[in-house]
Amino acid sequence: ISEIEGKVNPSINVKIDPISLDIPEFLKDEAVTMDVENPMIRLNVTNELNIPIIIKGELKGYRNGNLLPESPVTIEGTTDNPIKIDANGKTAIYLSKTGQGGPAGSKQYAIANLNNIVEKIPDQIRFTMNATADQSSMHKIQLGKNYNVGIDYAVEVPLKFGPGLSIVYNGTIDG
Repeated sequence: ISEIEGKVNPSINVKIDPISLDIPEFLKDEAVTMDVENPMIRLNVTNELNIPIIIKGELKGYRNGNLLPESPVTIEGTTDNPIKIDANGKTAIYLSKTGQGGPAGSKQYAIANLNNIVEKIPDQIRFTMNATADQSSMHKIQLGKNYNVGIDYAVEVPLKFGPGLSIVYNGTIDG
């Protein structure tokens, strides 16, 4: 047997490197709060499997190695509209507070509390993801073959602010 067709559930291991952010000194004050209108997470995924993949995950922001308590954001679609990576190809996924703002042709999903990840401006963002095969239809796979799923992501924060913005800048002039 070299190929099977059915509802398969392969093990999909996803390891995503954290994103490090270089924060300007004037935004590091504990009182600084960002209220960005529509922050976005862009996912570019290449899937070699003939199976669509459904993803769920969590974003966490860290500053100086410490978890920012307000930052964890659950990333998942709904039962009727899960976050889905297309089979056998490339998929551009945009997660945003409003579910809008990504380029034409991309898949866009609303994550209502996405602003929480940037509210206290982390210096590092970590993304953990669970990926499972879409079990809603039949698929064909070749046995004994390793399939790759490649992913990269970026945090995009368009600078359009809401009423909760608070920036603190303390400076000293000597002489």
